[in-house]
Amino acid sequence: MEEAGHSAQRLFQRHLRSLVWVGVWFWDWIHSHTPPSHAVNNRQVALKQAQVTSVAVRLCRMQGLLVSSVDEVMDESSGETMLMRQAALGNEEGLCLLVDAGTRRDAADGKGQTAIIYAGAAGQRETALALVQECGADASTARNDGATPVLIAARNGHTGTVRALVQE
Repeated sequence: MEEAGHSAQRLFQRHLRSLVWVGVWFWDWIHSHTPPSHAVNNRQVALKQAQVTSVAVRLCRMQGLLVSSVDEVMDESSGETMLMRQAALGNEEGLCLLVDAGTRRDAADGKGQTAIIYAGAAGQRETALALVQECGADASTARNDGATPVLIAARNGHTGTVRALVQE
């Protein structure tokens, strides 16, 4: 009887790990195959992917599994993570789900850019504010060349994002 319990637990763990990786793969595939003209759909898909990943990670942790895929690099060439993509797309709900699931809000890509820098560069004012106010991101963080989210948002002409970050 005890062997059957261990076997069921191993099977459960395998399925949860698979669910996390399917969520990661699905997002990567959609991101690479969705034209920019479908940005709204892209945001919706990204949110669903964050929801699936968040639930899967929580279930894995409830079973005592070590899960690091929340911080997995989504784009090997740049070092971009799922949280960074959510920030660039403006998905505040997705950000909060991932941070609650344990993703590192200060993870940086190859250029030293964090999620808040991605949000600033894309002009995602509300997302940048959510990162600071709800997720605890540091608005003064700088990438490798010293540029901060405020400077990057200003260079890209996102005055609303600049004002919001300066007031924080």
